[in-house]
Amino acid sequence: MRRRPDPLGTLALAAIAGAFGPLHAQESGSGLIREPDSPLLISREWLPVASVTMAFPASARSNREALLAQAGDAALLAALREATADQPVRVTYDRDATGRYFIATAAPEVAESVLETMRRASRTTLPTRLVDEAVSALRRDLAFRGELPRSQFDRIMDAHLRGAGGTLDGGSPVASPDSAGLAAEITTGSPASRWGPPTWVVVGNEEAFPTDESRAIPPFLVVGAPARPPEPLLTRVPSDAVTHWTGSVFRFPSQTTLLEAFFVRLLLEELLESRRDPDLFEFDTGIDALGRLVVRLSTSAEMSGSWETRLDEAILRLGSEDGGVRLDQLLPRVLSRWSRELAPAPGAGRAAAEALLRGATELQAASFANSAASLPSAERLRAVARGTTLESRVVYGGG
Repeated sequence: MRRRPDPLGTLALAAIAGAFGPLHAQESGSGLIREPDSPLLISREWLPVASVTMAFPASARSNREALLAQAGDAALLAALREATADQPVRVTYDRDATGRYFIATAAPEVAESVLETMRRASRTTLPTRLVDEAVSALRRDLAFRGELPRSQFDRIMDAHLRGAGGTLDGGSPVASPDSAGLAAEITTGSPASRWGPPTWVVVGNEEAFPTDESRAIPPFLVVGAPARPPEPLLTRVPSDAVTHWTGSVFRFPSQTTLLEAFFVRLLLEELLESRRDPDLFEFDTGIDALGRLVVRLSTSAEMSGSWETRLDEAILRLGSEDGGVRLDQLLPRVLSRWSRELAPAPGAGRAAAEALLRGATELQAASFANSAASLPSAERLRAVARGTTLESRVVYGGG
């Protein structure tokens, strides 16, 4: 039986919409527009909670900028938790290569006040006490893990993705951040002034704000033909580590949509992790800010080469129609996983925020957040996988 929306949630989202401008369609096809700094509202038929997502772009162009973001985000998260401590709210944090996400899961009746609290925090200089605590925690973390082989590999891979090829040195020591200098830089302005206006998404159970997502053209991850070197770039960084870490960067073909790229990534994970090999220690995939598929894995030294081959062959098999992967067996599991990610309000809000950070229109972002029933065709997914090519690879470990 269909449940009616919670009237408190209805009133809360109505207040949000009234305070920050109604959503409305444009004849130009550009989708929904909002007043500056107002949220994209995503409606669900019935939800027991609402979510408010505030997102900043990743924008870490250097190691120091990454440290600034890490410490500043920790201080901002602490400030948000303190500011909402007396309300039925849980504030969490997540980040990827596209953005940094502050996600508040709240009772519907307090969604408006939570949004206002988060907006105010983004525009206010962070308390010195919280910044000092965040910087001290960062220093302790670097002192404990900074020289571990995994941390060195991550720094090398991040520099490689930024195009800083000349800095790929596994033996470089980690410079401990200057606490006073780092804290002073974080407190020179508000998070919004440093990182730019945040992206906002509110997910709730109000049905009075319909969005005609049927008009939304799927957001493209790759529009034009990607430029890439004629041969994949292979970089080997020697170290004394017994474990080998491999980072592989793949380019999707032209006209790949965001949803297609996500499904190819999830299919790859399902294919390679369905039967966990004891020689595979870690396996992680993501789509970076430039729309590239990035796969990081660690293996025993003896199996490093075979896992590189296995990864490349898995993508070939996904794209092959003869003797390839049975997508009819993999797709239901992948769709179930994607549906579980988007079902809760925080998951839908985070997905929409990521789409917005990647340049999607509001209609496209709402459609992406509601894409659990929009399975790409197997033929199209095979075409995307078939056109996916290896751009570069970094191998860390061994002599």
